[in-house]
Amino acid sequence: MQRFLNNWSATLLAPVVAADGSISIDPDQAAKLVGLGSGDYYLLTLVNTAGTVWEIIKVTAASGGTLTVERNQESSGAQDWPLNTRVSMRYTAGAAEALGQHLAAANPHPQYATPAEAAAAASDAVGAHVAAADPHPNYVTGTELDAATAAVGDVLLTLRNPGSSYALAGSVQLYTAYPQLFDLVGRVGGTPSVDGISWYPSAYGVADVAPTRIASNGVGVWLAGTGTGQAIRSTDAGQTWAAVALGIGFNGVFGFASDGLGVWVAATGNAASLARSTDNGATWSLVTNTLATVAFCIETDKAGVWVTAGFSGKLARSSNNGASFSLVTSGFGATQINGIATDAAGVWVTVGNAGKMARSSNNGTSWALLTSPFGSTNVRAVATDKAGNWVAVGESGKIARSTDNGATWALVSVTNYGYLTSIDTTGSVWVVGAEYGTLIRSTDDGATWTKVTGSFGLNNVEDVAFGEDEWIAIQSTRALRSDATYPYDVSINFKVPDITAPAGSTCYVKAAA
Repeated sequence: MQRFLNNWSATLLAPVVAADGSISIDPDQAAKLVGLGSGDYYLLTLVNTAGTVWEIIKVTAASGGTLTVERNQESSGAQDWPLNTRVSMRYTAGAAEALGQHLAAANPHPQYATPAEAAAAASDAVGAHVAAADPHPNYVTGTELDAATAAVGDVLLTLRNPGSSYALAGSVQLYTAYPQLFDLVGRVGGTPSVDGISWYPSAYGVADVAPTRIASNGVGVWLAGTGTGQAIRSTDAGQTWAAVALGIGFNGVFGFASDGLGVWVAATGNAASLARSTDNGATWSLVTNTLATVAFCIETDKAGVWVTAGFSGKLARSSNNGASFSLVTSGFGATQINGIATDAAGVWVTVGNAGKMARSSNNGTSWALLTSPFGSTNVRAVATDKAGNWVAVGESGKIARSTDNGATWALVSVTNYGYLTSIDTTGSVWVVGAEYGTLIRSTDDGATWTKVTGSFGLNNVEDVAFGEDEWIAIQSTRALRSDATYPYDVSINFKVPDITAPAGSTCYVKAAA
C-alpha cells in the first residue's frame, strides 16, 4: 500500500549512481517514513537544482539514514545524482491513478442468493421474496478495511461516511482528537509568509533550555545554543526540537553557521575547541579553536570559506569548509568582535565593541578598519542582503546602514528601541531583535523602521534569523515564529491534507487506530 506524508523533504548525504538500490539521507527525516511493512512503500522524487531533471523512486525499507529503493518508477529514468540533491514527497501521476482504484475483496455477502439461485427459488415458491445478490461484491466495506491493514494516514475512497476513525480530506480537526494523524501531517494548508509582520510564541519542548543564538541551514534544519553548552535542533523548520550534544562541556554556544549542504560549525566559549558537524547538526566533533579564546560569532560564504572571531579582537579563517582555522589580523587590536557577515562574493564585515567595524574585500584574507558612525557605542550584529545593502545594530538603539557594499556607513534616525541584539534579512525584509521582547522591521533596506506589534513579554529577544520560509526569534523561555499564515487556529487545530477524489466519491484519511 502506498503511504503519504506532507511537507517531507531531505537531501542526499552521499552521491547516487543509476544502478544503486539505496540512498543515504538525514536519519531524522528517514525515521518519518513509518509503516513500511510487506507491500508498503513511499514514492519520492529526486530533482536537480534547476528542476529540469527528475526521477521517481519507490522506498520499500528504511534503516537509520539508509533507504532501500526501487529506481526508475513511472518510467522517469534512473539517473546519477550528486551529493545534496533534494529528495521530496510529491503527488505523482501513478499515485493519482492508484487513489482512483477500488480495493478488490471477496463477496462480503455469500449468504445471499445468486441470480440463478433466486430463479430456482422463484420456480418453487412463486410470490416468496428472495434476497438479491450483492450488487458490488468486489468492493471492500469500511469495516472490512479497518479490520485489515489500514493504518493511520491511509486514504479511503468511499460513497459513505466510514465513521469517526476517519477524517474527511481537507477538514480541520483538533490536535487532541487525532494526535497520531497530526504527528504525520503537521501544519498544512498555510500561505508562506516572509514579511515578518505576524508572530506567535511556541515552546521549545526541551527542558531547561534558554538559548541565546540561533541559525538555519535555509532548508528546514535549525540549531539553537545556550550559554551553558547545550544545543537543540529542529528538522521541521522549528516546529519541534530535540537536544543534541556538541561535546564542548558547559562552555557557551555563541554562534552557529551552516553551508546549507550539511556542514555546521559552532562558535563556542571553549578556548580549545569549536564544534563541527557534517551531517546537518545530528552529530558533532571538535575542531581546534585557533583563537584560543571565546568565539562570539561565525559565518561562511557557503563555498568553503569560514571566518570566526571573538574576545580580544581575535579572528581566524578557514578555507577547507571549517575543518581547520588559521589566525588572521583583524584590525581590532584587543577589542572584542561581536558579529560578522558576508555577501558570499568576497566582501566581509565585522563589528564589535567601542563602535569598531572592519571590512575585507578579499574573502577574509586581510582586513581594514572602517570609519564607524557608532562612536564608542558597542556594535552587536551585522547583516547584508548580498546585493550591496548592509545594516549594523548596536546598543543605545543605534542602527547604521551602507548602500555601497559595506564601504561607507551612516546612522539611521530611529526611535530608541534600547539595546539591539541581532539582525537578519530575507533580502527585502529586515528584522532586528532587541531587549524587553522588542522586534523592529524594515522593508526599505534599513532606511526606516517600525516596531512589530504583538505581546512578546519582557524577556529580551536574544537572536533572530530567517530560514526557508520562516522567521524565528528566540527568548529565554520560548521561540517567536513568523511563518505561514493559516485559515485556522494553529494553537489547537490542524488540517487534514486536501486530496482530490474521482467524481462521485469522497476521500477520507485514516485518523485513529
